[in-house]
Formats: sequence, C-alpha cells, structure tokens
Amino acid sequence: MIKLDNIDFFYGHKSILQNISLSVDQGEFVCLLGESGCGKSTLLRLIAGLNRPREGTITIDGNPVNGPEKKCAVVFQDYSLFPWMSTLDNLVLAIKSAFPDKSAPAVRVLGRSYLELVGLGTAANKYPAQLSGGMRQRAAIARALAIDPEILLLDEPFGALDPLNRAILQDLLLTLWRDPAKKRTVVFVTHDVEEAIYLGSRLVVLSSSPGRIIADRRLDKDPALNRQQLFETLEIKALHQQLIDIYRHDVLQKLEFRSLQDDGGGI
Repeated sequence: MIKLDNIDFFYGHKSILQNISLSVDQGEFVCLLGESGCGKSTLLRLIAGLNRPREGTITIDGNPVNGPEKKCAVVFQDYSLFPWMSTLDNLVLAIKSAFPDKSAPAVRVLGRSYLELVGLGTAANKYPAQLSGGMRQRAAIARALAIDPEILLLDEPFGALDPLNRAILQDLLLTLWRDPAKKRTVVFVTHDVEEAIYLGSRLVVLSSSPGRIIADRRLDKDPALNRQQLFETLEIKALHQQLIDIYRHDVLQKLEFRSLQDDGGGI
C-alpha cells in the first residue's frame, strides 16, 4: 500500500501541493488528473522518493519513503534514456541493477523480449538520437516494465505518441496490469479525461495550483468491453461529464479568486 498523509510541497516559497492525503491499495490503477501545473508530476516524484515533502509522511507497505524507492519504476515525460548507450543497452543496465544474479546472455534476452513487446525489436542497436520521440518513450516504458516493479509510476507516458501507438500501448499496459500473477500497482499521471477513464480503476482529480484532491472516484468496469463499448455505457458517459464539470468548477473558482485580487477584493 502507498500512503500519503497530509503532504505539503513547495518550490521555494510557492506552494505546489497542499494537504494531500491518499491511500493506494496493492493492485489499484490510479489515474491522477488535473490541469498542467497542478502538481501531478511532483506527487509522482514524491511517491518515488525523488523529492521529499515539506510536511507530511509517505509510506510504502508501512515503510517510510526517504529516498529513491526500489519497489517503484518511473517513466518520465522526457524519456530519460542514456544517449551514449543503444536502446537495448539502456534496458540491460536497468535489468542488471534489478536482477544482479542473472547471467549476461539472459539479461540481453530479457531486454530484447521487452523491446519486442513495445514494438521496438528492430531498434535494439539504435541510439536514442536515432529514434523518434514516440520510439524513445516506448523504450523508456519497456525499460520500466523489464525490471518487473511492484509499483509502476507513469508521468503522461503516451503524450508523445501518435494515436495508433498510444492506443496499442494503453491496451498493453492494461493487459499487464490485469495479469493475476503480478498484481502490479499503477499510478498514472494524465490530463486526458478519456485516457484516465479507459485505464484507471480509480480517478483522483487535483485542483489547480496549489494541488489539492477535489475528487476521488472508483470505477467498476467490465473488462470484456472494448474501448468503444465502454464509452457508450450510460455510467461512463455520466462519469465523463462529472469530471468535465469538476474541472470547469475549479477553473471558474480560480478565475473568480484572481478577479477579486485584481480589483482589491478579499484582501
């Protein structure tokens, strides 16, 4: 379980996250929704142990997160591949670190299998500069999956992909998450409401900056439904509209507050 208790985070004097309390059970697929700049990526980095909160505590399975968390694999928006290493060698380095007892041939076979999984089997010997942005992101996703993490943290991982590859990797991620033998926990950052509904078993919406939790919805979806069938159900149509209304209400509140400040009211 991931547990965040009364988290506040600042960059300098600017408040980014405010009073965040959230528990994520093992096996949940939580999508963090919110407009750009609301602190979604920062929250992901806090869970991964890459930043530390000013106030509050974060624990994973009861243990405090005080630094980079070994149970987590993170996929950032900017790929984070080593440019001087081939695509395969980027995976090999991560796999060796996660599984030091594996033989070198076994590590390379495993790395190639995950590149094949994301459609990059022919790009194993290419360097990141030789790949498109979407291909680099697929390589980063393959690297995260290859170390078989208990917790997968993804920061808008499909934003650079074309619609076809985006849909393919969304379906792949769902298939991996639904694997009963693994029971992975996923925390997925997106600003795309439809993507969140399609992927998530739970949707958590953050307000505009400073980020606060303004909605928390659990989804009970029939896995037998395909994408089109899912979005044609009355329940999902209603949820989609609810989330749009929550966004709209938050933006209107923010604009009203700014207007009061501009004309001197409320001070």
